[in-house]
Amino acid sequence: MIKIERIDPRDPRALPLWQGSEDEQVRLYPPEALSLYTPKRLAEENIRFYLGTLDGTPAAIGGYKAHKNYADLKRIFVADTARGLGLGPALMAHLEREAGFESLPLMKLETGIHSPAAIKFYTRLGYRPCEKYGDFLGHPISVFMEKPLITTRPASPDEPATASLLRQSHALMQSLFPAETCHFLDFDALKAPNIRFFVATRQTQTLGTGALALKEGYAELKSMFVDTQARGSGAADAIMHRLESTASAEGITDIKLETGTGLDAAHRLYTRHGYTPCGPFGDYIGQDTAYNLYFEKTLSFPG
Repeated sequence: MIKIERIDPRDPRALPLWQGSEDEQVRLYPPEALSLYTPKRLAEENIRFYLGTLDGTPAAIGGYKAHKNYADLKRIFVADTARGLGLGPALMAHLEREAGFESLPLMKLETGIHSPAAIKFYTRLGYRPCEKYGDFLGHPISVFMEKPLITTRPASPDEPATASLLRQSHALMQSLFPAETCHFLDFDALKAPNIRFFVATRQTQTLGTGALALKEGYAELKSMFVDTQARGSGAADAIMHRLESTASAEGITDIKLETGTGLDAAHRLYTRHGYTPCGPFGDYIGQDTAYNLYFEKTLSFPG
């Protein structure tokens, strides 16, 4: 089981991994090319630092430094015994998602020409060469890469690109289901005090929408929709994580949702995120039809 958690860089569990990273860098690079980031400096500069565990054993570290318009990856390292088991991609996905929550549109990194496996790994995750930046501008053996991130932010349904997506979503539901079985929220309803409404964006493109309706004792997912051109991009996952994090921050652990039959891609998304079928709830009790399906999840992470 893989778990990613935010920690202080000086956490004793991370220090052996930090030393492993140092030892690897010393083998590959001259002293003048080595990172100046120690656990103490990472903590002092408020690096968002994370520990990855595999079946309870610390096996990976990594973080990022938040700048005004980008995030800078720092100290990505996976223990030899854990490589190839999915921990590296899981850690990177977590860092990218957290940076996206901070509305940082770009992730940058510096690595070196003597780390071909790392370069291949980052390339596989969508990173591409970029211009030099930061502390390593003068190092000829440095390799610089970047990746546009999917960011999520609170939004108004009246924003033009957002409104267009919502109209597409409403039109799709009306084309697939009888009117009495469509329970989407209109623009005014999405502005209610108990609604937390978000959009996912990448660079200048609005990719998708999602909302959380705060109810008595639970929250309900609403208005989940991703542009057809952006499906498979990770936008839906980013929105789901943002909505669940929002629920957790509100002190809510139970999340429910209503969807429609035949929306197989949506069902797979919810199942992948740990949602399981349940019966009608709230206002749906007494309005259930053959077209309606219901899912629920109890959040297991702390707020």
